[in-house]
Amino acid sequence: MPKDETIEKIIALIFLVGRSIRRQASTGIYSCPLSILQIETLRFVRENKRVLMKDLADYLHIAPPSATSIADDLVEGKLVRRLDDRRDRRITKISMTAKGKRMLENSLRKKIEGFRKKIEILSSSEKKSLLKILKKLSEEEIGKL
Repeated sequence: MPKDETIEKIIALIFLVGRSIRRQASTGIYSCPLSILQIETLRFVRENKRVLMKDLADYLHIAPPSATSIADDLVEGKLVRRLDDRRDRRITKISMTAKGKRMLENSLRKKIEGFRKKIEILSSSEKKSLLKILKKLSEEEIGKL
């Protein structure tokens, strides 16, 4: 299959924009102390109340030990708490604390404002086109929700 330079440029730009958004989200007035994976973990726990580590790993598409490491950091920060299963000591769930809820809301607000500033440079028609493109590219994932 011949190399399509347009596709190669699109892929490179997607990675570049992703890095730019992550850099903006970790510095300046829109920065927050949580990583994207930590925020996604807190969102998943908020939506599902008591989460098994296996389910968290599946949701994040990472190995269970990596999910445990993320959870450990959040437990240390008192953003989530561990819940041991009385019937099976191998099972550990996590749930969100009040501090975790506040931190998630604050982090989401900052990240969304940072994204908004990034997107504001687009014209109205460019925003509509971007929305249409993103919807089309994510149709398969949206169907899974």
